[in-house]
Amino acid sequence: MRRMILTCSLIALVGCVPHTATVKPAPIKNSEPAPTWQNAELTEEQQLAATASVRELLKDPDSATFSGLYGAKRIDGEGPLVVCGYVNAKNSYGGYVGKKRFFALPNMAGLWDDNPKYGFSSDNEMIKDVCIRR
Repeated sequence: MRRMILTCSLIALVGCVPHTATVKPAPIKNSEPAPTWQNAELTEEQQLAATASVRELLKDPDSATFSGLYGAKRIDGEGPLVVCGYVNAKNSYGGYVGKKRFFALPNMAGLWDDNPKYGFSSDNEMIKDVCIRR
């Protein structure tokens, strides 16, 4: 009987001890990276230079039609203006392939690759980073 009273007393006393553990708040996760690009005005000269760069990549450059052109520049002001948009042109079989996203810099351009070799395309990554607005 003494043992039972002693056990009950200890359980009662342990229940009276204040809880001192602190709960740390969960870190705030920012699912979207901070934007590094912003829209920019395009001159006709910049549009012509961009479309000329893209035409160099196509099988039938004379068949190319462009749409949705807009400019993007880095927020910090570094680097050149990037022209983004869509191009539709004929393939080697003479059929139109449908609108493809592109980016163009003053001396180079890249097209969206639906089936990138090795599962990765640096052109696709550039287009995702600069041209696709969330």
